[in-house]
Amino acid sequence: MKSISATALARNTGTILDDVVRERKRIRITRGKNVVASIVPEKETVTVSQIFDEYAAPLLTKKQAQDWLRDSRFAFDDGLRDR
Repeated sequence: MKSISATALARNTGTILDDVVRERKRIRITRGKNVVASIVPEKETVTVSQIFDEYAAPLLTKKQAQDWLRDSRFAFDDGLRDR
């Protein structure tokens, strides 16, 4: 685990936080010879848009799209629903 002084943290906060995020590693903050705090990365989260960024949906031909739309409306009228 990496250790830095409180003074170094004060002078380079942005860079140090970027390192924590990028390397996903905890950093100990020391004052003198004592560890006074730690900076710990959050558990990694993924958004729905990040998941679908890499998803390549198949492209439909015009006929396939029309068939899908017709089939999806089966047993429904063309009026507005969920008012």
